[in-house]
Amino acid sequence: MTERTSKGFAKNVLFSYSNKVLTLVVSFLYTFLIANYLGPEKYGAITYFISFVTGLAGALGFNFLIGTVSNYFPKGKPKRLFKLLLYGILGLSFLTFLALLISAIPILAFLGKSGVSLFQLTSILILLAPSFTLFTALFQGFKRFGSVLKVVGAESILNLAFAVVAVLFLNLDVYGVIYAKIASLIIAVALFAFLSKKLVFSKKPIDRKDLKRYLITFAPFSLVRGWEGQALTVLIGLFVGNFQLGLYYMAQKLASIAIATPINSLRDVLLPYSLEKSSDLKVIGNYASLNVKLALVVSILLSIALLALGWPVLYLLFPKFIEAYWLLPFF
Repeated sequence: MTERTSKGFAKNVLFSYSNKVLTLVVSFLYTFLIANYLGPEKYGAITYFISFVTGLAGALGFNFLIGTVSNYFPKGKPKRLFKLLLYGILGLSFLTFLALLISAIPILAFLGKSGVSLFQLTSILILLAPSFTLFTALFQGFKRFGSVLKVVGAESILNLAFAVVAVLFLNLDVYGVIYAKIASLIIAVALFAFLSKKLVFSKKPIDRKDLKRYLITFAPFSLVRGWEGQALTVLIGLFVGNFQLGLYYMAQKLASIAIATPINSLRDVLLPYSLEKSSDLKVIGNYASLNVKLALVVSILLSIALLALGWPVLYLLFPKFIEAYWLLPFF
């Protein structure tokens, strides 16, 4: 790296880590307030619905379209490509939303779950969450990590505030969780759309040959991964009750807060830098090696810390979920 690139990289790492730290704090506070209030059974039910709907996005190719922005867009920043991806996601989101509304009853009957109206309300997230993630990937591709910090941080804080009001004060129960998420995502997507007007896109035409090669290489892997994740979600729903789901998602949340989120921060910063040098295999190799080494060391240290501190954290802060400790080693 040149001195200028190193300074920019360090600055963006700081922004990315600040974003993750803010997300960690807000996510932990959200879980403490909302999960403790709802209890394992209700927390498991609503989190499963959210997981099912958002996981469906991966199975249908949403994550691949978003990944195209993360992995391909930093090379040239063509505006036309982003518009095509955005319109594609919006159209696919709307069709998926309609399908979920129509098929809510047979889906829940198959899974052995109740709560048709709650499931249909949760389906609204498919209209918002993919666009939010797409804009996040766009700004990371432009290395605008400061903007990502502001918008993602605002979404997290607003979601917490809205959920506290809706669930704790208005007594909307599990419905309040979804209302809060919908409201915070609408505001966040609107902020991203406004800020995106200041981005300087390239007027270069899309390199169709390069894009085709990327699509052929990554589409199968992304789709199979999405199908695998959704199949696991369906299997869990078929054989696990809501109370046990609550314990499962609590363990998953703690593991995500302690391990996954910090590791993803470095990857988010490394990706656009490495892709800009995609023609230099040596640079790509150096970035990949750095990412793997740091991720391995950090994950081992954080896993040890999680297992050591998991029991006292659950005992003191989440007593209703104390049995979730035995699930932590699986994450």
